[in-house]
Amino acid sequence: WTKRAGSAAVSDLAGTFGPPVLVFIIVCTLLGLLALIRVGKKAENYFVAGRSLNLFVITATLGSQSIDSGTALGTLDLGYLYHWWDGACIPIGIGLSLWLNSVLFAQPLNRMRLMTLPDLMARKFGPACEILFSCLSIASFLCLLGGNLVGAGKIISHLFFNQENEIPGIWICSFCVWLYTVTGGLFSVAYTDIGQALIGWTGMFVGAIYIINTMPNSPPTSPAYPLGDVPMTGEQLTNADALDPIPNAILLNWATMIVLAFGNLGALDFQARVFASKTPRTAVLGCLFAACFAWIIGITFAYIPGSVRALYGPSSPHAEFVADSCSRHITVLGCFGPGKIDTDKANNPGCTGDGIKGCDPKIRTGVCNAIPMNTPTCGEWKPDKYAPLKMLTCFDATCHGFTDFLGDSGLPGTVPGFVGNFPMPAFLGGWMLLSIIAASMSTGDGAILA
Repeated sequence: WTKRAGSAAVSDLAGTFGPPVLVFIIVCTLLGLLALIRVGKKAENYFVAGRSLNLFVITATLGSQSIDSGTALGTLDLGYLYHWWDGACIPIGIGLSLWLNSVLFAQPLNRMRLMTLPDLMARKFGPACEILFSCLSIASFLCLLGGNLVGAGKIISHLFFNQENEIPGIWICSFCVWLYTVTGGLFSVAYTDIGQALIGWTGMFVGAIYIINTMPNSPPTSPAYPLGDVPMTGEQLTNADALDPIPNAILLNWATMIVLAFGNLGALDFQARVFASKTPRTAVLGCLFAACFAWIIGITFAYIPGSVRALYGPSSPHAEFVADSCSRHITVLGCFGPGKIDTDKANNPGCTGDGIKGCDPKIRTGVCNAIPMNTPTCGEWKPDKYAPLKMLTCFDATCHGFTDFLGDSGLPGTVPGFVGNFPMPAFLGGWMLLSIIAASMSTGDGAILA
């Protein structure tokens, strides 16, 4: 493999970031396997950890479950592809769900001493509803599990394999997470979540603060991207034309937050932690604290995609465009001349019908001698789906070339025409990779158990 554009060579990536990633995955797997000692042969230990989890463990495991691959890598990808709110709506919606759960349901659900959430449906509505709810939950959690396995697998494949083939990384992550989850149940999930939370939360937060303070925060205006990002940020949830020509962008972001806020009240993994809490008060406070962590860490992390867009977006040296991808769909007509006088007697009574003799020149047809005009060529930006990972793993001094064409990037001391490089410290980049893998594993194991 030769040097990639905007990223280190594969051998450099594997040598620099590979060992800590593999060690982290192996340690998590071993810790999860050790939890088998606590399970014994009791189903209550396996599914709800003997209802013995204290506030610290509940907060850590709920927070880890909420900050998943979607909140981490998904936020990066959506914010890079579209805009700030597209990424931030995920942690906002998940945090709202945990807050609603703490206010409305955590206390009564804990007191009911349920084993799984379908048990609630059986008690309230009968076995038919229990079976239906179980089938719907399995289907939805297969999607949740798949998304989180892809998140971790994408990083593993990016480091060790051909970056266009994510399958090997997905299989490696799947086996490890499945092994310790099936072995130790919720004890395994909770204990590994503590380590994953400490590494994941701190890595995401510290990395986000560093990037926000040292790198460009949004793409500047340029010949290829004349409006930039900043003008539309404040009105993206209120102005339907903020992301023109995408009229439903506001609807999608509002829908995402609402669906996550209310839909996750029926999440098996969240409620399993509620059932496993020592007391109702522990369940309530655990949900509330986890919601705060989801908001603080997730929303802070949502500012990173602005830097990814600045370094790998439409104004960057790495930008690629599909030539003439929009002009061929646009028809522009030039209207020349005043149109023709209507010689129809029915519409213009003064006409004799022979040409324009006696016709009122004020009555004209809508014809205006329309002539097709040449449209300016334009191109659709082609995002790089590995751009967020490239930004985190490129640490050479020549990485991340950036040009501030008009001096409006917001970087201190920049002037029009400023050119600079913004490499990522290798240690911090590796820590953030571990954070994303931790987020993927911590939610994947909860989905498997559920």
